[in-house]
Amino acid sequence: MATIAELRDTIIAGIKLQVPGMKSYEPYRGNFDAGKKSFRSPALYVAFKGDKPSKDELTGQAFYITKWAAYIYVKEKGNKDLELFESVQRAVFGTNWLMQGVNPSENILGSVLSVNSVGAVLMAVTWDHPMALGENVWSKEGVTIENVLYSFTPKVGTPHEEDYKPLIAGI
Repeated sequence: MATIAELRDTIIAGIKLQVPGMKSYEPYRGNFDAGKKSFRSPALYVAFKGDKPSKDELTGQAFYITKWAAYIYVKEKGNKDLELFESVQRAVFGTNWLMQGVNPSENILGSVLSVNSVGAVLMAVTWDHPMALGENVWSKEGVTIENVLYSFTPKVGTPHEEDYKPLIAGI
């Protein structure tokens, strides 16, 4: 099962493979302040922006919608900024980075964050990755599914177990 840190590192490696030629590919954890960080152009910074947890009732796993951003810093003439921006968007579009428990990216959004008077451009591509964290209760050794039962509301839950019908018996 993937962790958030493993996913971040895999995202950086995946973008580096698909969008070569940047001087820097790094994780980013702070604010962009030119006085505090030396930026080399072009550069890519990937940030974990938070998550929204929920629980998958079928597997017992914690399920998170993780939020990501790839910041693209370019200080070059021509269309290099737009070329890199488009390439990063294509790299993150609909991929799960071949990681188990990570669903394909969704809610991809691109934006220009700032352009200064000397031509430095900061852009962002943001997206979500739904991912499962923790152990799937069905993947434990020794767990065997014997029957799958179903019912219709309002007759569901423990008080109505005798009303359930087999969907698949003897799996």
